[in-house]
Amino acid sequence: SRPAQIKAAAHKAREASMKVALEATQDHLRAQKDSAAALTEETHASILKKKGAQLLSRTAVLEKRLDALRAHMESLDEDTAKAKKLQAAAQKRVAAMRRQAAPLKAHLKREENRVARHKMAADDDYAEVEKLKDETHADKIKLRNDEDNVHEAKVAVLNARRHATEADKGIYYRQM
Repeated sequence: SRPAQIKAAAHKAREASMKVALEATQDHLRAQKDSAAALTEETHASILKKKGAQLLSRTAVLEKRLDALRAHMESLDEDTAKAKKLQAAAQKRVAAMRRQAAPLKAHLKREENRVARHKMAADDDYAEVEKLKDETHADKIKLRNDEDNVHEAKVAVLNARRHATEADKGIYYRQM
């Protein structure tokens, strides 16, 4: 991951700067030791003693700094190793999550397709119901018209019977 890479790069940069500082300190230490050796050849014993003491104290300080730098370098090495382990573990977790997500994505896609098919079927059923409603409404209107026609036919038959009866009566009365 990005933060782990940045941390690892920062550790490497610190390691490199520490190594440079370590080499410079070692060079400085050698120069100081060389300087101390050159001073021993001087004729004045007191100057030699003072300079030697100063160099020894400086050398002790530099050696302490060198030890501290070495310890810090080891700490950085440990931190780098830990960061690499954490990064590897994170990459394994991401890979495992991707493996787990793949079948879930496929299942989700299948479910979405199934829902879409059901929705299409429901839309078709709804359209069929609307069509049947329209047909039923048309049939009701037709039935009412037919009932009206039947009623009119009954009325016409009754009128025809009445006229026939009246005509029969008229013929009967005329014959008499």
